Amino acid sequence: MATIALMPSGYWRVQIRRKGHYASKTFRIKANAERWANEQEDRIERGNGIVTRDAIPHGTIADLIELHLADMADVGRAARRSKEYTLNRLKEQLGGIKTENLTRERISELGRGRAKEGAGLSPSAWTAPCSNTPRPSTATPFPPSSSA
Repeated sequence: MATIALMPSGYWRVQIRRKGHYASKTFRIKANAERWANEQEDRIERGNGIVTRDAIPHGTIADLIELHLADMADVGRAARRSKEYTLNRLKEQLGGIKTENLTRERISELGRGRAKEGAGLSPSAWTAPCSNTPRPSTATPFPPSSSA
């Protein structure tokens, strides 16, 4: 059974958790939310799985980024400067790759390239102790007992 809840924004959120499937989607009209929930639950019962608009079987990473930006616009939340910059960089560097061809190696390669450009923390900063982190004391917390 789907859960349909009214959000503070006035939109209706549908959440479906059934037979190992999960989906969530928001609607302006409750009747549309109920209809979508029923359609998806019927698909699960028939063994077809949930269909969402983010299922782009032959799309590119750029398509997914554009879909994400459209979703943000749908709920009235435009990307801020930092997120917009990051998404544009990803579109430049990975946008032409088909979603089914994106590999862990390609993402690692992108990360290594960004690190060489000076982006983010250097790997040595990840393990360096923070100056305000207390260091373990070598002193014993209590004096040795002299009672015999």
